[in-house]
Amino acid sequence: MTRYSDAVQSLVWGAHYGGGSSFEATSPLDDSLIAAGELLGDLSLLNGHELPRELDFASLGQRLAEEIRLRQAAFVEAARLETGFTLRDCNELIDGALAYATAFAGHPSTQLNTATEGFTSNERRMELVEVPYGTVAVILPNNAFLPLALACLLNALRAGNRVVLRSPTQSARSAALLAEIVHTLSEIAPFVSIVICAAPAFVDWFMASPGGGLLHFFGSSRRAAELVARGFDSGKTVLIDGEGNAWTYVDRSADPNKAANLLVNGAFRYNGQTCTSINGAIVHPELYDTVTELVIAGASRHEVGPVFNELQAQWCLDRIAESRGEIKTGGTRRGPYVAPTIVTDPHPASDLVREGIFGPGLWIAKGNEDDFADGWRENVYPLCAAVLQEPSDPVTWANRLPNLARLVLNGDPSIEDPFEYWGGYPPAGQNSVSRWPAKYLRTVQIDKPFL
Repeated sequence: MTRYSDAVQSLVWGAHYGGGSSFEATSPLDDSLIAAGELLGDLSLLNGHELPRELDFASLGQRLAEEIRLRQAAFVEAARLETGFTLRDCNELIDGALAYATAFAGHPSTQLNTATEGFTSNERRMELVEVPYGTVAVILPNNAFLPLALACLLNALRAGNRVVLRSPTQSARSAALLAEIVHTLSEIAPFVSIVICAAPAFVDWFMASPGGGLLHFFGSSRRAAELVARGFDSGKTVLIDGEGNAWTYVDRSADPNKAANLLVNGAFRYNGQTCTSINGAIVHPELYDTVTELVIAGASRHEVGPVFNELQAQWCLDRIAESRGEIKTGGTRRGPYVAPTIVTDPHPASDLVREGIFGPGLWIAKGNEDDFADGWRENVYPLCAAVLQEPSDPVTWANRLPNLARLVLNGDPSIEDPFEYWGGYPPAGQNSVSRWPAKYLRTVQIDKPFL
């Protein structure tokens, strides 16, 4: 049974890196288990330590990048084993994490807002100031563990918070590598905890902790309403990064070869298992036949890895079959491996169209931009859309697509810049698109005599 260092074990619980319970961190990928131990302890630790101040983020980012680079091969292998992504996709994930750490300190999207907004009235001065929540607790997903862990960790620290990162058990290997790195960085180690446990136990712990705090959840949108309600009852702020059902519109002005290549790569990169993977495309009638033929040919040649397990693989095939569309290629599986699948003309009210698929599948239908905009209103998870059209007006498209958080013009929505502004769906007050540090600050009005 593999045992990681004592340094990793000390990072399990509490706001202070030495205050947690010990545990055995062993990879679930070699048929061993993770025993997280008792998820108990002194909850006052959460609010009992000084907040990080005046960190040198230029130096911190460079040192983080150096430590990741030393373990780059190990991180790539961990990602490959934990996600089933192809080697190319895993290298892309880790390269993105390196780029983020290296450039974090000076990038415009990671800067704090230092301006003070205010006005005077009746001999008083009203000002808005941003202050940290104290503790930011993050439930991380399995499909992009290291890039998201770094983004949450660095931005929460920059905003002046302590950080508790919950790793899914499937990401134990990556979490252990990151914990070893954090332990070497003495200036941030007292403010960072990394825990490997089931998400419900983590939520229970956070909601029971004293004081305020912010929970940032990455995962199924079906958990959103319950988490927001629990946060309200417990006096905690909750941000939701849920599912996405990305669609692409291919206009008659698009190049059919480029459009088909973009659809294939956007649908099957990362095995189709990200919130920005292309799930469906509406193609203008003038290009429909040509683009569809090219997409079918490209899909039959595309390499994908396994989805997370055989149950998910069968779920993908069932969702495709229930759409009542015509399967043009794929539609089969071998264990957890789902063949890249293209289905045409699915029923507009099917779950495949309205909710999407978390796996290597793509539906294609014929229609113009009005059909795309009208259909979008039935999209249950309208996080991201792409439009291939020249010329294209971003404001017009943004207005036509309700609840849209991210619009990609003439590009592949599955390719995300590590520094891009981001936010999640649903939009009802949870995680609006913004700079990352702003997510981890709360706004307080200061009312004082005007002198």
